[in-house]
Amino acid sequence: MASTRAPAAKADAEQEERSGFNIIGDYANAILALALLIAVGVFFMQWRLQETAQQEAKAWDAMRERTLEGAYFPIKPGIEELSHLTELYKGSSAEPFILLTYGNALYERGNRKDLEEARLIFEAAETQFGDHPVVGNLFRKSIDSIASELTLFEEADATDSAPTEPGDDSTDDASSPGPDTESD
Repeated sequence: MASTRAPAAKADAEQEERSGFNIIGDYANAILALALLIAVGVFFMQWRLQETAQQEAKAWDAMRERTLEGAYFPIKPGIEELSHLTELYKGSSAEPFILLTYGNALYERGNRKDLEEARLIFEAAETQFGDHPVVGNLFRKSIDSIASELTLFEEADATDSAPTEPGDDSTDDASSPGPDTESD
């Protein structure tokens, strides 16, 4: 009987030895799946990084194409086009510059509605990009300039709506007959 136990013990010992060395074989599918998952993750991150870089390049190219036609021939992009660029390239590194250009284009129009819209754009941009090393300070200066322009509009409205006193020579009332005209 001792002889029957020896081959069984020997087989058990061989089985244990094989299982220790065969651990990679037992988990080969899991290791392969993990390697495949890591490869897909790296591929996705690389693709996303490249996509972001392309989006940044497109934003800067669009900004350059719409604001300059050569070094000595500046062109003014349309307001609608700049509005579209602000939405299209939101979140890019060119966004603060696009917002600055868009707000300046509205400011240059000079009417009250556009000035108020430009002020809102600059205030939102200052909140988001106030610490930007290049344009952060420009937003504050633009807001101050617009505020002074709007103050001028308000002062002009106040003087236009002020009642005129009799004998004020500054008003020209051509509709009322003068002293030298006689009616029959």
